[in-house]
Amino acid sequence: MSDFISYGSNAEDRTFRSWHSATAVDDPTPSGAAANEPELEEQTPDIEALLAAEYARGKMETEAQLAAERESLKHAMISLRGALDGASAARSELVAASADQIGAIVNTVTRRALGRSLAYNPDALPQLVRQTVMQMPTRDEITVSLSPGAADALPKHFAEELGVRIVVDAEADVGCVVASPAVTIEATTNAMIDAVDEAVKDWINSQSSLTAVSRREAS
Repeated sequence: MSDFISYGSNAEDRTFRSWHSATAVDDPTPSGAAANEPELEEQTPDIEALLAAEYARGKMETEAQLAAERESLKHAMISLRGALDGASAARSELVAASADQIGAIVNTVTRRALGRSLAYNPDALPQLVRQTVMQMPTRDEITVSLSPGAADALPKHFAEELGVRIVVDAEADVGCVVASPAVTIEATTNAMIDAVDEAVKDWINSQSSLTAVSRREAS
């Protein structure tokens, strides 16, 4: 028997071959070149690089915010300095305008306080005389001038204890005048008031100077 099998006529054979070609099943096995391709590995993110980038971005944003805050604070300080300068100038002008009245009040209060202190405190006059005598450079031929009432208010033997001579002067001011041939110290109310007057004048002049300086700075 022949191994050749005939499929019929040529037309039928062409039809069978056409059908066989159209219905051929593709081989799922990849070709040799495709099978030998290496598989792509999944890349791990660089954590340190990401952190460095976020740190840099956060630093820039923070520095920008701080710069804005510093600028705002600078403007606020300038405004506050202007307000304080204005308040200081206004205060200096007010004090300078009232300086004469303040000086007169200080003098009046000082005179009253000194007079009442010597009048109501029995120990005030002896203490004043003793302190004044202690200021003398020498104790030779020292005299203490007092009003009649003040001389009577001194304790007995007061002059002997200090080594001085008491002189009663009807025109003497409240207080005492201690004198030696070379030095005289006037510790009276008028002398104290004169000292207060000088201090008040110096203060008034200083206030006027401060006012002038404040006006120059303001302009």
